[in-house]
Amino acid sequence: KPTHDFHELLQDVDQDWEKPAASGGRVIRLFRNPAVAVAAGMALLLGVFGIYYFSRPQSMPALYAAYHEEYPMVLNQRSEVQSVEDSVLTLAVSAYQRKDFKTADLHFVHLMTLNVENEAYPFYHGLCQLEQGYHKDAILPFQSIQDQEPNSYQELARWYFALACLKSLQAERARKNLTDIKPGQYKYEDA
Repeated sequence: KPTHDFHELLQDVDQDWEKPAASGGRVIRLFRNPAVAVAAGMALLLGVFGIYYFSRPQSMPALYAAYHEEYPMVLNQRSEVQSVEDSVLTLAVSAYQRKDFKTADLHFVHLMTLNVENEAYPFYHGLCQLEQGYHKDAILPFQSIQDQEPNSYQELARWYFALACLKSLQAERARKNLTDIKPGQYKYEDA
């Protein structure tokens, strides 16, 4: 019985819709012709697609700019009694946090000579190179990290290596590296 009442209500609404309005006019349907409705729908779809398509970065430098973000400093000092390495690290971290990437880079290069085993130093060296606009030079430190035994900076280096390749107009190297990023790894969704 409730379904029957609902159908009657719909018929009443439809009849009221077709009746002239109280002001003496008629209710105007937006689309009497189905072809106009289809055309309007297509125009709407094309508009949405156009907005999506033209709002995306199209060039490799634009892709780089869209996805590049400065990586935060996560290195810290270990003790109050500082070795030469700790002193240089303090200077490097301080310069990086001040966004003085040229000075930070010099310190990270020095740190790389003091401790060749620490993969954080070439990683931040590569980041400093990127921030200074030396995109081709940034490729080598990130590549060296990826070539080492598994370490905690490989996923990060893979992403920034791809960005450096994009900015250096080496699309195929960037594409290959981005496809190597596995689900759950750093920036997988953006790759």
